[in-house]
Amino acid sequence: MPRFFGTHHAETFQSLSEDWLEFGSPVCFIQGFPGVGKRKVAEKLIEHLENTDWIVPNIIDMPNSQTNSLNDLCLTISEELSLCDEETLSRAIERGHSPKKALERLLSKQKVSIIIDEFHRAFIDGSNQLIDSVHDFLQKINRSSTIHGRVLILTSKLIDESESWANNYEIKTLDCLLVHEAEELLEIILSERKRSEEVPDERRKDVVHFLGCNQRAMEVFVGSLRRDPLDYLIGKNPEIWQAKNREISKEFLYKLEKNLLEQTLSHFSLETITFLKYISVYRKPVQRKALEILISDRKNRKKLFESYRDKLIDTFILEHHSGIYRLHPVAKEISLKLLNEKLQELRQVHYKASEYYTRHFAKPDSFRHENPAKRGGKFVESRYHLVQAGKESDLKLIAYVFEKHLLQTIVSEQKIPQLRNELNEIIAVCLALRESLNSKYVEYYLAKLLKARGKSEDLKQALIHTRLATEFTASYKYWIFRIDLELQVNGIEAAIQIARNSLDSVSVDNKCFRLYLHYADLLIRINEQKQAILLLQEGIERIPVNKGLVQLYHRCAELLAKQNNLGEAISLLQKGIKILPENQKLLLYQDCVKLLAKDNKLPEAINLV
Repeated sequence: MPRFFGTHHAETFQSLSEDWLEFGSPVCFIQGFPGVGKRKVAEKLIEHLENTDWIVPNIIDMPNSQTNSLNDLCLTISEELSLCDEETLSRAIERGHSPKKALERLLSKQKVSIIIDEFHRAFIDGSNQLIDSVHDFLQKINRSSTIHGRVLILTSKLIDESESWANNYEIKTLDCLLVHEAEELLEIILSERKRSEEVPDERRKDVVHFLGCNQRAMEVFVGSLRRDPLDYLIGKNPEIWQAKNREISKEFLYKLEKNLLEQTLSHFSLETITFLKYISVYRKPVQRKALEILISDRKNRKKLFESYRDKLIDTFILEHHSGIYRLHPVAKEISLKLLNEKLQELRQVHYKASEYYTRHFAKPDSFRHENPAKRGGKFVESRYHLVQAGKESDLKLIAYVFEKHLLQTIVSEQKIPQLRNELNEIIAVCLALRESLNSKYVEYYLAKLLKARGKSEDLKQALIHTRLATEFTASYKYWIFRIDLELQVNGIEAAIQIARNSLDSVSVDNKCFRLYLHYADLLIRINEQKQAILLLQEGIERIPVNKGLVQLYHRCAELLAKQNNLGEAISLLQKGIKILPENQKLLLYQDCVKLLAKDNKLPEAINLV
């Protein structure tokens, strides 16, 4: 397979070469979004037939004419066949025969494979109806039982199989590359152009997603790297919680439009293009209601939506699955660029789009008894559209009640969702919350969520939020969590330094003894047992009797015993037994008995019991 072939391309080629040529109907359509590689499949088929008895001229573009398109097409086919030393059609035309009938006769007698590209030009004014002459010609060929030739048609317009004319044709839809295939192709193109270092490995998946895994879009992108760096062409994709858009070069989007969508958009009415621009403001796939809400004509909203929707689906710009609509990534960015040129209109559209999400917060009581995570994504999108619309005042109306509710439920409970989608949504909500709330609870909970998710950059990000949380609080839990993160991210020396700092930040009345124990364990990891003992002895001097002191006596005596300082360990425990209340002495009694027995002081051990 050639380098541009992905899984879908190989499957389509195999179907054409093994089945269609020998057993299929005479006419076959390959449909798909511009730039997905329809022409590459056709070129591979030509290459496959080169050493066979098939006559295969070069790919022919459908003439851009609504009046003499069939005649013009036949004449072009005649010229290309002549280059293959097949003069039958050209001689017939020279003798004054009908080009259409001459081509029909040729296809009925010879194994000729005609490949026609740019077939969207054969539709009447962008509708689903073919030009009559082209329709009649294809129907006659496809229904004939004597045809030996084949006609392969490439089109970026969806063939509506419910139309009567589309019956009995073979129709194959070519999808884009799979993500890993797109990344491989991007590397090939970058290597060929000696630009691999300009797109870091960690950015490549984002780049191919932005380009819709589209082959031609990747060629345009790498070509544009000659003049501009990656971050100018395609800025980093903002996190979903951030109320801003990705920064993209206008020049680059213009090139994409010229290479992929210019001809498709030229067949749309102004109203359809306006609708396309408007729906591009949505960041996520949405339901029909979200798209309808952007149509100002309420009376005819349903009818107009269906008209616009059908045109966009027919050209592979809009996809529909199970009630959810999704714009093709490239079409979305190009359309949004067009809308960005009119700031006032852009803000109005965002404000209208916000209604789809803010309606969920119109009645605060409606979400008080449900899991706030279910509305978290809606809150994030409401915030995004209202900020883009310049309506922060409206945002405050929904944010105050919802944020308060979130703090009382999700954040205070500190639960870590087990499902990945729910985890991602809660992270997005908390990131949005922290921009309006200086809350230690949000920062700490967010750090726990990020650590639980565990992506490549999550631990570093979690550490940032934990540092902020410990600035606001003297909670030992926050500090222990931060110490452990420092250990994971920056190593034990950094963790030890933070452990030392924590002792000055947490009150001795607030379970500070746990920090001493944690700190001592870190010192033991680096074989600093003596330092750990001194640290625990320091804690024994600082911690009040009823604030965890027993744990420090226990741990310090244990370490002394391991250092063979049995006498010192026993003395320490006896001191603790004298100081501590009766209800806290049991552990120390047990420790002391064991050490006395180990030191061959059985009478003292028995007396203590």
